[in-house]
Amino acid sequence: MATILQITLLRYPEIRGGVDAMVVNLTAHLRRRHRVCVLVPTGWDTRSVVRNDVDGVPVYSMRLRMPIDPRRPWRGFFGWLLEFPRTLFRLRSLVRAEGIDLIHAHMGVDHQIYFRCLRWLGGPPYVITLHGSDVSLFSHLSRSSQMAVRFALGGAARVVAVSGSLARAAEKQFPHLSPLPRIFNGLMLPGPEFVAGQMAGQASAVLPERFAVMVGSFDPYKGHDLALLAWGQLKAFEPDLHLVVIGDGVLRASYVSLIAEQECTKTVHLTGQIGHDDVLRIMAAAELMVFPSRSEGLPYVLLEAGAVGIPVVCTRIPVFEEIIDDDVNGLLVPLDEPEALVAAVVRLARDPQLRVRLGSCLREQVQTGFTAEAMTASYEALYQSVLGRPRPSEQMAGFL
Repeated sequence: MATILQITLLRYPEIRGGVDAMVVNLTAHLRRRHRVCVLVPTGWDTRSVVRNDVDGVPVYSMRLRMPIDPRRPWRGFFGWLLEFPRTLFRLRSLVRAEGIDLIHAHMGVDHQIYFRCLRWLGGPPYVITLHGSDVSLFSHLSRSSQMAVRFALGGAARVVAVSGSLARAAEKQFPHLSPLPRIFNGLMLPGPEFVAGQMAGQASAVLPERFAVMVGSFDPYKGHDLALLAWGQLKAFEPDLHLVVIGDGVLRASYVSLIAEQECTKTVHLTGQIGHDDVLRIMAAAELMVFPSRSEGLPYVLLEAGAVGIPVVCTRIPVFEEIIDDDVNGLLVPLDEPEALVAAVVRLARDPQLRVRLGSCLREQVQTGFTAEAMTASYEALYQSVLGRPRPSEQMAGFL
């Protein structure tokens, strides 16, 4: 048994995105054989280490301040110089108090330089999982942040990606990491109350009779604009098919304007952020899911759509081609072509048997290849390769 410190991004155990879901699923299954702690890096308001217990998991919150503050560059730099040793000391005290054997950080982000510096002070080894936007948006980071990320990745005992296509993209961005292994995300399969065709509980009272669903943060790469343009055209073919958009972000105002421009305010509904169970219930009540992303790592929403058994329409990008076999367990459409998205949605909307067939095939694939158990076994094999305690070879099956 090892003691693992999971470094999440913004929260625990609330699920608002794929990284949240991955950490929650992985932590729950690791606890069956290991001791797990969680560290949540926080913003400027947290000046000390805060510890809470969440269902028996020690959850720490602390600020991992970086040298560059764009609002006050010089003041921020000198403040960091004063705070850096104290932060490093707090981290060392935390890992010693909890007996941490290994740190598992999620996303390649700049504050992970602390874990490399901690390693120099005799701290535990760390591994990093790349999830998607940390690779696709790396070139948009400031030069200082890019240097910090490269520095952190360079000190990691292992770096892995959540899909083969992401691994290939990361190898181009970070050649020194090649070859980069991949470990697919996995999830705990939802209960029978989250099954396609079931009503969405209390939410069913406010849901349209017929609707598709889209789930994701309001980021340009998610392709919400493509879905909204498609729904502007769709009203000529399926005027009673609504779109329920779950998520939020800084682009909300622009999407509201686009909905008005497309004259589909009556058929497109923005829910904002809602609880994870409610998301699953709404997904299960939908006829289909649209996923017109421009890039992804391996989105949990796609796996959750399969888990509840609804069909999906995805853009033909490498990661979706790893999971979706066109016309077998979903439909693939060309990138940035709203007309193709409209055609695929109309086809599904008018063919109930096709919806059942595609949804059932995707559900079977998720149940056999993308479980939390399989993901956890692969990470255990990874951890043990770092800690020098190999397990039987069959546990390496998912660690490619």
